[in-house]
Amino acid sequence: SCWSETRSSSTDSPSDAIPHSLAEYLWLAEQVTGIEAAVLSKVARIDLADSALHAPSASFGGQEFYPGLIDKAAVLTCRLAWNPPLPDWERACRVGHAPPLPLP
Repeated sequence: SCWSETRSSSTDSPSDAIPHSLAEYLWLAEQVTGIEAAVLSKVARIDLADSALHAPSASFGGQEFYPGLIDKAAVLTCRLAWNPPLPDWERACRVGHAPPLPLP
């Protein structure tokens, strides 16, 4: 399913622009990486993505930790950067499949 199908055509609030579900995250990751969401769901660290997606809505006693859109986007971005759920494809290709260097 496509992210646009999971969101209404008119957003209720600016925070609706942030993916809230794993399905939305995987759809967005598919658009960015070009790798099918079904493949990503098998090779990605889904637990890290799920944790990152829930962090912006964290609260205690009815008080949101990150009340503003910028705060929500920042905590989501930091969580995804610190604990990347998607495989590091570039590094894997560079390290695991690099052609041998010619010797002088």
